[in-house]
Amino acid sequence: IIAGYINLRGILAYDTVADMKAAENLVNGSFAETYGFNARGDGGSAKYKIRTITNDDVVDEMSIIELADDTLIAELVASDSINVKQLGAKGDGTTDDSTVLSFAVNNFNNIIIPSGTYLVSSTITVTNNDVFIQGVGEPIIKINTINKGIDLTGVHNIRIDGVDFTSPKQKADGVNSTSHILSFYTC
Repeated sequence: IIAGYINLRGILAYDTVADMKAAENLVNGSFAETYGFNARGDGGSAKYKIRTITNDDVVDEMSIIELADDTLIAELVASDSINVKQLGAKGDGTTDDSTVLSFAVNNFNNIIIPSGTYLVSSTITVTNNDVFIQGVGEPIIKINTINKGIDLTGVHNIRIDGVDFTSPKQKADGVNSTSHILSFYTC
């Protein structure tokens, strides 16, 4: 009887993605909700559908997460916009968030970047058209390497609002401009 209650096909809640990954009570067809990605309350809360992994699935640990039962995955249930913290971005100014930000802009069209400092140490090449990036609470994207940044070559209809960009070149030159970091191209 207890085993029947443990293996529910309902919504199970976990503090973090790590807690969900370690759970042994998830079954195909159930749903999970996390109260944060890296830590409870970090802004990365999300809902996931638990299902059997297929040969077409690519486990990226952002939108498709491997679980303790290696026959199952947790697939992010995304709405019309995605908060980068739901994909694992930390925005703590020391963790490299390049991979998460790159994944977000190339897989979603409406992206929310909440308050924080997001370190970028490699160029983020955007290949997705029609992307809207909305900063909430004055987030900063900190480019920590000269000649790195966001490459928008060949894409169109990219809109970025409410996000501040900084880089070592700005500090060295005393320039208060992001033209060397962010360029807009239209097709």
